Amino acid sequence: MYIKWMHIENYRNLADVTLSFHNDINYFVGENSVGKSNFLDLLEIIMDCHGFIESDFTDVNKPIRIDFEISLGELNYKSMYTADEGPTYRLRLEQVVQEVYPRLYRVTDAGIEPMPLSMIRHALYVCHRDTSEQELFSIPSSIYVELGQLLQAYVSRLEMPTDDFQREIVSLRKDLDPYCMLNIQHLVEVLSTSSAMERKYSADNVRLIMAVALKILAQIYMKVSSATTNLESLLVYDAKGYKFLPIFISVDEPELHLSPYLQRAVLNYYRQIATNENEEFLALLRDIFKIDGLLGQLFVVTHSTDALVDDYRHIIRLYRDENNMVCAACGVTFNFPKEVEKHLIMHFPEAKEALYARCIIIVEGETEYGSFTGFGKKLGVDFDYFGICLINARGESSISKLQKLFNRFSIPTVALYDRDVEGKYAKAHSNIFYTEEICFEMDFVSYLLAMHKRSIMDAIIKDIIDDARPMVTKDMARRGYAKLGITKSQIVQR
Repeated sequence: MYIKWMHIENYRNLADVTLSFHNDINYFVGENSVGKSNFLDLLEIIMDCHGFIESDFTDVNKPIRIDFEISLGELNYKSMYTADEGPTYRLRLEQVVQEVYPRLYRVTDAGIEPMPLSMIRHALYVCHRDTSEQELFSIPSSIYVELGQLLQAYVSRLEMPTDDFQREIVSLRKDLDPYCMLNIQHLVEVLSTSSAMERKYSADNVRLIMAVALKILAQIYMKVSSATTNLESLLVYDAKGYKFLPIFISVDEPELHLSPYLQRAVLNYYRQIATNENEEFLALLRDIFKIDGLLGQLFVVTHSTDALVDDYRHIIRLYRDENNMVCAACGVTFNFPKEVEKHLIMHFPEAKEALYARCIIIVEGETEYGSFTGFGKKLGVDFDYFGICLINARGESSISKLQKLFNRFSIPTVALYDRDVEGKYAKAHSNIFYTEEICFEMDFVSYLLAMHKRSIMDAIIKDIIDDARPMVTKDMARRGYAKLGITKSQIVQR
């Protein structure tokens, strides 16, 4: 179960925005103050059935209206819908400023029909604004006591011995609620049993990942134990009768407390749990709650390229248009030919930083990349201050593909090609430039010679040749011939 798309009207600075989501994990990127955290606030208001307050309205004279579509895939939500209905359902939340709570509607081709607002409670929402262990303090101690009894019974049935590595994990923190620590101990015994966990992470990192599992487990326990909803009404059934619990998880700025490697490890653990890839956690759910898995979707807000997945289809970039209105570019909606798609995914790790930029300069190779930053300094242009991202495409064939991707993300992009490929890549618009000479290096050499700066060129040659002799090697000459399209016999010796 996942949210396919959402249209937001009149909510804070998200006055008219349409978002399309990937079915498992979505990363919100962009500059500061474009509404990334506002979306997480909105998700919390919707899932917890809270009302909008006056400051949430962009225009108090208009209603806040949220349209969204939920997909159940091949599953049937028996407690909420009939079995012959389709796999997607469109809902609408609407509230005017005078109302305390929003109204919920189901939208069909025939029109709209009111629904009880309590229906929203049939999905579990887990909001982790703090990826450290601090959020463990917000869970009542009584929950740890009750959950601990279930975990203790589960551990005793497994009859698994506690090894030295597990004892080391538990002994690292003594300031948490003792019942909370007991739960972490049980989870360590259950979820870190494989030697792979010990090899991959330090004891401190394993304990932090176990804290993530405990937070999710505790919130599932509170949800299924709540008097507002019974467990049966929360579940989704597939055609074979397997039971799943819908869950939406949001994580805000994991980089605040975690190293780059741990950011990826923790977010990947969230994803594994939400998509039923962690067998130990699945076994725990089956035993304690008698459910077969989760139907989860993740929403991550981050300013860290280290946290991003290496696939543009999971990225949602928020930005402001020329009218200062917030807009969204959603990678899941992009359609590229298969060959281009594979190329972009392969090169995306090198280009992730550009998603936070105001504009991009794409160059062909190392020489241009090494020169442009110094060129900017000479002109008094600080690339970081102005949000200019310089990207080395590592070959002219990658420039056009990367430029298409960044244009789809609505990032102004300028490309610089060598003149020798001008016929291959026609100048389609004003943001494509070519060198004056056959290549960037030739531009540089021509300028130095025209300015009678031969000594600078000789110094550069001396610096780049291994044996420090100011001579052109055969290999350098061969590559030069190939670039100029001439043969050795055409060279006149001097």
